[in-house]
Amino acid sequence: VFALAANGLDIYAGGSFLNMDSIVVADRLAKWNGTTLVWTAMSTGANDQVSALMFGPDGGLYIGGAFETLGGISMNSIGKWNGVSFSPIGSANALAAANLVDDIIFTPDGTMYISGLFNTVFGSGFPSAIARFDGSNFLPIGIDLPGSGEEVIGMEISPSGEIYFGFNTTGTATVATT
Repeated sequence: VFALAANGLDIYAGGSFLNMDSIVVADRLAKWNGTTLVWTAMSTGANDQVSALMFGPDGGLYIGGAFETLGGISMNSIGKWNGVSFSPIGSANALAAANLVDDIIFTPDGTMYISGLFNTVFGSGFPSAIARFDGSNFLPIGIDLPGSGEEVIGMEISPSGEIYFGFNTTGTATVATT
């Protein structure tokens, strides 16, 4: 299990596991029902690793990882669960295949940021592995990380809206003026 998210008594788990609690279709994504005290499948799960889970301001569960499908629906590395079904965020191919979303956060105003290991979003290279979702597209945020192949593993937002991030490289990040 790489990620957990809670909603009331229910707990959602994401990772690289197969058949959570012997449920055949509970692959890499499952829900612990805090009322009935049993694991349940979320459709057919993910076809690859789930590493980020975060409830958004709209109540949806946002899911990031290295997958290409959620519940059998094409979406590269990021998607949303509305409690019944999955849907892509932006374009189904907003992130190129073989990317990894490690973290998802929302600012107080509801803006979504993702981080991980990706270089291509909507066909254009990013200066770093952090992007902001504007409601339709993922956009770079103007941070240049040293080295190549950098991975932003985790993010946190302060009460004043500043974003802190941890990355897997050496050197110092440079913030561009945007």
